Amino acid sequence: NFHLMNIPFTSSLFLIALTGMIFPVVHSFSTTKHYQGRIRSIRALTKLYAVADLPTMEEVESADFMVAIDLADAVCVQLVGDTDGVAGAEAAAQLLPSFFKSSDQARGWFVTSLTGPSFRDAALDPAVVKAILHATNPLSSSSSSSASFLTRLILMNVIMPLATAMQHEAMGNAEQASLSIETFQRASDLVKAVVALDLQQQLQRVQKGDGAAEEGPAVTRLRSDLRAIAAAATIAEAGWNDKDEESEEGSGVSVNDDKGSDVDRLKFWLKFMAKWKYQPPQKQAIYAVTDDLLKSF
Repeated sequence: NFHLMNIPFTSSLFLIALTGMIFPVVHSFSTTKHYQGRIRSIRALTKLYAVADLPTMEEVESADFMVAIDLADAVCVQLVGDTDGVAGAEAAAQLLPSFFKSSDQARGWFVTSLTGPSFRDAALDPAVVKAILHATNPLSSSSSSSASFLTRLILMNVIMPLATAMQHEAMGNAEQASLSIETFQRASDLVKAVVALDLQQQLQRVQKGDGAAEEGPAVTRLRSDLRAIAAAATIAEAGWNDKDEESEEGSGVSVNDDKGSDVDRLKFWLKFMAKWKYQPPQKQAIYAVTDDLLKSF
């Protein structure tokens, strides 16, 4: 059923060296069916091993920050379909809510997905955006503070790499600056994606007659924190500080510390900028970026 391709001997040697085998030309339909069956079997076996590489929900939810980084890597690989296509992506998507139940796991997820060179698609995957909206909904979330820490972690990944990129640029580290800008861009795009999906869901509810359009908690918190960041950048630049009301933790900032008021949000971001010692040029850039993001609402 096979014969060698009619090509020069030297070309044959090149193909053998390049691929480690001689390509047969299949003439028999039955032989073709046989090999297609073998290929399907191999793919099915590969699928089992690939999906088995994913962590369990329990492993994700019990992971500390450093372990969560590694687990997020395995999920990102499957989410972008590098190993197992649709089946792996679906299995990975089911694990996303487990990353968004507490700050350690969420930080691990964002570190991996927003900085991994090949994980841009994973960071902005529709399943990720949907999981964030779901996790920040008090009716579906098991943690009352989840909306606070998730949206704030996303925004931290907007302003921190932006400020870091400016530092690298000033020191002549163009490559490092480029990597920081990529993280900043992914996080910015994630904010816009969350807002866009929330708007889409609002329109769908209205079209179905399920009530008036009302934005979700994630978008409300993103807008409130973006306004607070913009204000903090301006006030801090003018020299105002919060030393008189500094907590026992000093300049320590916790993403879970959210009392819900605009004043408390402003204090949070003022402490955040003081902790990282952002300079006027960095604060000006942060203000410009937050002002631009607010236009997407």
